Amino acid sequence: MLGDRVARRGRGLTPTRGLAGDELIGQPHARLREIAEQAARTVNALDGVGDLRVDTDDRPADEIATEILSRTGWSSLLR
Repeated sequence: MLGDRVARRGRGLTPTRGLAGDELIGQPHARLREIAEQAARTVNALDGVGDLRVDTDDRPADEIATEILSRTGWSSLLR
């Protein structure tokens, strides 16, 4: 999943059709694979740090925010 996301960014295929200044756009496949592998290592190193993980793949920002507010109890602070 992470590798796919990096590859899509490398081709400029993001929800906004390529973010201005995205350094992944146009990178060779081998470099994109290196970047994805490094990101995966970072994710693994952070495993267990903190207590909240939210899946963001293919989800709109407002849905993600709602889940975070619900799971943390922060939504009560908005009332």
